[in-house]
Amino acid sequence: MTMKALLKTSFVAAALAALTACEGIGDGNRPESFFISVEPADGSAFEMIQCLRVNVAMVGEFTNGARGNFTARATWTSNNPDVLMVSDGDIVLPESGNAQLAKGTLIPVQPGTATVTATFLDQAASLLVDVSALGDVRVEPAASTTAIGARRSQTVFADIEGEDLNLAGFTRWTFDEAEAVGDDEEDPTTAIAELNPVSGEITGVGAGSLTSRTILDFCGIEATAAVEVAPIDSLVLAKEFDDRNELITATTEIFEVTAQFANGDEQVLTSQADYISSREEVAAFDLTEGVVNALRGLMADPAPVEVTARFDQTPDDVEDEDFVFSAPIDVTIVDAELNSLAVTPQTLELVGNDDGNLIATGTFDDGARTQLITRHVTWTSDNAAVLVSNAGVSAGAVASIVDEDNTATITATRSEVADDGSVTTFSDSATVNVTATPEDDGGA
Repeated sequence: MTMKALLKTSFVAAALAALTACEGIGDGNRPESFFISVEPADGSAFEMIQCLRVNVAMVGEFTNGARGNFTARATWTSNNPDVLMVSDGDIVLPESGNAQLAKGTLIPVQPGTATVTATFLDQAASLLVDVSALGDVRVEPAASTTAIGARRSQTVFADIEGEDLNLAGFTRWTFDEAEAVGDDEEDPTTAIAELNPVSGEITGVGAGSLTSRTILDFCGIEATAAVEVAPIDSLVLAKEFDDRNELITATTEIFEVTAQFANGDEQVLTSQADYISSREEVAAFDLTEGVVNALRGLMADPAPVEVTARFDQTPDDVEDEDFVFSAPIDVTIVDAELNSLAVTPQTLELVGNDDGNLIATGTFDDGARTQLITRHVTWTSDNAAVLVSNAGVSAGAVASIVDEDNTATITATRSEVADDGSVTTFSDSATVNVTATPEDDGGA
């Protein structure tokens, strides 16, 4: 079995266990036999990857054919806990306070073979487990600079046959001893940054350098990253339509913010910055739910609106505000008459449960202006197995939710109301072709 198939088996196991757990005790006279929910039909070993926990269930089959879940009432043991631990409700998740792993949680510690057994009264079910080594583990970004007052996420990945597996939920995070000592004598690292021990998110507090370390639960594999916290040298504001300074009324334009540091690093602060319009009656932010960085044109005006971004790099325990501002960008709001819209690409090819994106472009004033209007059309699909989004910045995103050969027509529609009250509707469509994921041949 390939590592890719092994990975798929491990995560499908959790779903199988949860499904069985929902079937209840059943109403048969007595349980006739027991098995563990992920036991391979051919009697071979259940394959797991080191460090990646899976929940399984003890299932009883009654004489009348009904099934019941005996996981919580069974006693769980492993004959080789150095390779595979199993929770009997007595294993505490590291750095969680006192959160205990559920009964039937398999914890592969290192490569090897072990047998896990679930016992209920005088009945037992066993499962042979083969644990394979986890691939190389790394943190992204491996080195980064975070602005004082800003947050930055960290992600830990394992390399499984050239594919990245996100290990969120399997690791805990900490800082090594501070390399640049701050003012907090009890814990100098907190004068530089704070760290969420579960998610790995960094919050910059003061200038300095640290080493972030992630440790995989129970199996002890580690990875590190270099963390720098620094004041912002400059704040750069960028606009979505960088080839023009006009925005058509009743449409929006997305702005992005990047912090630049003296050491040459950058940090995207788009979701953490504030956005300011010099004349909010002409164009304003915060008018699109969930999209704080979208400027909406409200009324035409030949005088441009000045758009600025700012970021507050004041530590939480400091009263005086320390704002950094971007250079302003001028945007002129104009009226324009829509003549047509076009969806691109006209054909979108997806495989399995892949996703993709469509965009809508409007032509205005007899071709004098064009502008993306993806967020300002209504998207529909004629196939329930192929979804299309109408939500803010994700508008036009297409997702196949059924892994089989399929075809869908996705249509974008926009209606314009004239001064006399007449309505003109514009639309265009694209074809989405979905090809089922090729079956794994099980080869090496």
